[in-house]
Amino acid sequence: MISVGLAKLCKGNSIAGLIGGMLFMWAFPLLFYLNMVVGGYIFPVDLDQTFLDAAFLVSFD
Repeated sequence: MISVGLAKLCKGNSIAGLIGGMLFMWAFPLLFYLNMVVGGYIFPVDLDQTFLDAAFLVSFD
């Protein structure tokens, strides 16, 4: 339903949005994982250091 709404909002073909949304719903977990992997290469985040920084800031505020 979201794909139909977005297609109408962007003045696109709502039928194509519906079909595309239904056909590629199965691919969402795969595409999400690939987005996370590529994003990790572009913007690497060291979660251990981030959590330590957050704990340090909270303990002394």
